[in-house]
Amino acid sequence: MSDISIVLTANNRPEYFEKVLSYWARVHGLPSSMMSCQFEPQPDGDAMMNLWRQYFPFSDYHINSEHLGPLGNPHAALDRVFHEDDPDFVILGEDDSIVSEDVLDFFTWAADHYRYDPTVFAVCSFTQHYPNPEPDKVYGRKYFASVVWGTWRDTWDEIIKWDWGFSYDEAWDAKFLRILDEQDLVCIFPETSRSQHIGEHGTHMGPEDFLRLQATQFYEGPIVTVYEEAPCRL
Repeated sequence: MSDISIVLTANNRPEYFEKVLSYWARVHGLPSSMMSCQFEPQPDGDAMMNLWRQYFPFSDYHINSEHLGPLGNPHAALDRVFHEDDPDFVILGEDDSIVSEDVLDFFTWAADHYRYDPTVFAVCSFTQHYPNPEPDKVYGRKYFASVVWGTWRDTWDEIIKWDWGFSYDEAWDAKFLRILDEQDLVCIFPETSRSQHIGEHGTHMGPEDFLRLQATQFYEGPIVTVYEEAPCRL
């Protein structure tokens, strides 16, 4: 079984962060040692840190020495965890994305199942819409969704770490889409989304787009531990 770590990126929205942590705290089979958080500097007090200590008092965290923003903080978080924890696979979450109770089971299955598949770039938990979804089916798609995703150490070391988008000329998620196309790679998705974006107000989100960009089916059913592959969607 793959050794997995989870790291969340967090800035300054405690109203979302508390709900996010409450969902992670009830994830099936999640030991506190697996969790970590990468905080931006906290000039407005300890609200975010207090929430972290409330829900994960024995879990690791790091506070950036300077504000890295939504383009830099995810890279710093992944690089730190891959370097310090030495896991096979890292899941990257956000302070405004909730997860299903079986999200770790989904990632664990996918991390093991596709570990040596050279055509798979990453595993994404967010599916905006899939017609007639089944909770135990996954599919490959030449697409990337940044709402709670994960990848393997070799993909990080060989591709992502060195080809990250730190500029809005080509942000990191847009760069991933280009890499998928150029190298003919896919990401793995669940037919029924295992994450949901709740940040109606944020750097890249506003009320005018919020509902349109949410997952239409967020899974809140029984734990699923074994999955089957559906046909690939390009």
